[in-house]
Amino acid sequence: MNIFNRIVMLVLAIILLAFGATTFLLLTGIIVPENEYLRAILALYNAWRAVALLRGATTNLAVLIALLLAIVGLVLVILELLPIGRLFRRQREPKQYVVRQDSLGQVTLGRSMVRDLVRHVAEDVPGVVHADEPEVKDGADGLRISTRASLAWDADAPTVGQQLQERVKDSVQTQLGLPVAEVHVTAQTTPVVKDQRRRTPRVA
Repeated sequence: MNIFNRIVMLVLAIILLAFGATTFLLLTGIIVPENEYLRAILALYNAWRAVALLRGATTNLAVLIALLLAIVGLVLVILELLPIGRLFRRQREPKQYVVRQDSLGQVTLGRSMVRDLVRHVAEDVPGVVHADEPEVKDGADGLRISTRASLAWDADAPTVGQQLQERVKDSVQTQLGLPVAEVHVTAQTTPVVKDQRRRTPRVA
């Protein structure tokens, strides 16, 4: 939501709050204008009285509606003014890592680049058939990477898992310049797809 839409929403919320609160105060008698000219300017009093008396309705209905409008307007104003209102609409910006900073400026890369590299390295390890998108978290002593890999049915799982850990750690630290504290690997075997085609009998 851009700044113009936010201003429009804020103005409408304030109008709704003022309308509901003023009408509620007038109908409940908390504020009773003694000046006739003031009554004419604040025509809300007579308007709501007329609406409430239509079809035999009581003033309590108008009071309830006015109170509801005031509450809705107050909630909208709070959501527009307080930071919590922007949290529900603001998209979370991707995590950025600073890998180089000098007099010329700084070089940053996104968390998605780390995930892409880990997945590429994982699928390049012999014995790995497929690697899911890894999970990358920040730690006090470096990145904590978790990846799930599907191995070939005849692969040596402990050996492949160790190679996967070492290559992922070395690649992230060497190519991206980011420290890696932990690489967690979850391995699973890729099911064997048997060839179920029918054999054609030989004709003698």
